[in-house]
Amino acid sequence: MAARSLPRAVRLVLIPWCVALGSSTQAFAQANPIEARSSRDEPFYLGLTLHAGAMVTDDQRGRLQVDRGGGDARLTFGGNMLEWLSGEITLGLLAVGSSAGNAGLLLDLSLALRVMPRFGAIAPYLAVSVGEGMTGRVFAPTFHAELGVLFDVAPEFALGPELGLTHVAWEDGLNQSSDAIFPSVGLSLRYRFRSDVPPTEPDPAALAPESPVELEPATPRPEPAPDFVFSP
Repeated sequence: MAARSLPRAVRLVLIPWCVALGSSTQAFAQANPIEARSSRDEPFYLGLTLHAGAMVTDDQRGRLQVDRGGGDARLTFGGNMLEWLSGEITLGLLAVGSSAGNAGLLLDLSLALRVMPRFGAIAPYLAVSVGEGMTGRVFAPTFHAELGVLFDVAPEFALGPELGLTHVAWEDGLNQSSDAIFPSVGLSLRYRFRSDVPPTEPDPAALAPESPVELEPATPRPEPAPDFVFSP
């Protein structure tokens, strides 16, 4: 596999992204001291990531002319195994433009492990997945890596920036197409299924105010008459 350095446009995106990620993480943590939730309360989740990037391998860019920008979308269903570890299944679609007028497409299904400790309302993570992809009539192994951070924006939703790397492994012989490597940057959205038991409705009769007890006014007692009175 022949690989080239990242295109200038990709470097111009990655460097400020990393700087902004570090500063925004610290600022958000200070402004939002939210108590971390337990994975037992949110055992399953759905995730959607949208990325933009470029192909960086020479054979893909030169021989196949897959040399324009591209993007990918990945839909994930996951479940928490530990407080900081989850397993996922992901369906992805990658499209890259070509100066020859044809788009390079990859459809893949993969299994992943995600390490994601929580710090209040912030959850940095690293995910690695392995799967099988289809591009044209060719099936090939695929590898994905994702690095990012999620910020809680609602009780069930989290949103944050993400760096991605897609690697399609293929060796078709000398002077023919080989591996494809696609670095990207984008956003990740997560919806968590909460398992909180809804509170039971209280009995209206128990909440009704008790009827006041009417007390009869006390009858005044007559003053006792003196036993003996002297006449003037």
